[in-house]
Amino acid sequence: MTNRFHFKYFTKNNMKRQLITLFICAVMIPVISIGSILGIFVYKKTFSHYEDLARSQSRLVHSTIVSTSIYLHATYETVISNPKLQQLLCTDEPDYNTMEATSELTGLFDKTLTNTAMLTTLKLYVPANLMGNVEPNKYILPFTDETEKSRWYQKAVKFSGNFWTSDIRTGQNDVTYWELHYCCRIPIPEKHTYAVLLMSVSNDYLRSLISNNNYEIFLNVNEQPVFISSDRGYAGQEFPLDLSTEMSDSKTGIFTLFDKKTLGSFARVNLYHSSDKLHIFVADTNPMDTIHHLLIIFLLIMLLALSVSAVIIILYATYFSGRINTLRLAMYKVSNNDYEIVDTIRGDDELTATFQDMKIMVEKLKTAE
Repeated sequence: MTNRFHFKYFTKNNMKRQLITLFICAVMIPVISIGSILGIFVYKKTFSHYEDLARSQSRLVHSTIVSTSIYLHATYETVISNPKLQQLLCTDEPDYNTMEATSELTGLFDKTLTNTAMLTTLKLYVPANLMGNVEPNKYILPFTDETEKSRWYQKAVKFSGNFWTSDIRTGQNDVTYWELHYCCRIPIPEKHTYAVLLMSVSNDYLRSLISNNNYEIFLNVNEQPVFISSDRGYAGQEFPLDLSTEMSDSKTGIFTLFDKKTLGSFARVNLYHSSDKLHIFVADTNPMDTIHHLLIIFLLIMLLALSVSAVIIILYATYFSGRINTLRLAMYKVSNNDYEIVDTIRGDDELTATFQDMKIMVEKLKTAE
């Protein structure tokens, strides 16, 4: 059946159509098929490469925050384990050296703050009625009406453990910005109350470690506003992704960011010694355009190669078909006793040889007549 189809096709169609069909079957279809496979492979490998980069950036942010939280918790343990703290706040002994105790504690705070680049604030807030033994200083302060309005204080009243929170802060020249705080509630059992150790993480410190011009980065704690972002103006706004419980704790792929498709990596992680959740979103807005441009260039190169080949094969088929028609016309004239043949087929191929043989035959016919 196959041989009959070949025979029927190649005997029922002219040479030009046969050559074009042969080009489509032997060149165009294989090139398009192989090119499509290569295009899909390149797309997947390139996309996977950008996914790995985004995931690595997300892990960098994660490790930075975790190492920061571990160090801050160690600072908390250093403060809470100092015996002078409970003595200073609770003693009623008249001969107790409050100045020495205050100096030792503030010296510890001052040394920690000076030697720790990640901290911008290190303060211990205590009830006002326990400040009687504390000498005036900038580290141990009483609860005030202003502190009681803050987000961290309102949570400390309800939550007995350590926790992370973000809150707005006013800096120099009345510039407001959001800052991440680690709040540690320190029990004072003798007085049946507590103090709160407040440590604020430096945004500049975090940016120096996690910033990357190729990525947009967003961080928040729990359901709170974004406290740090690659776009400084976005801090204080809602997290750009839906933080519903249906979202997995880790995902890398295509996200919709500000109504635009982008490649990114999301992570929800537990902070050290805390039940709080840190949300990390790293987005790269360029790779999709880059991948699409790469595929377009690949497609254009393939189309250009096929177009050039098609033009060449069409020109050749037209030329070759024209020579065959010329030979056919000459043979038709001879069959009708018209021996005036113009020598229009030149070259060294088989058609030229056939035309020359026909001319010899014509000369013999003329001689015979």
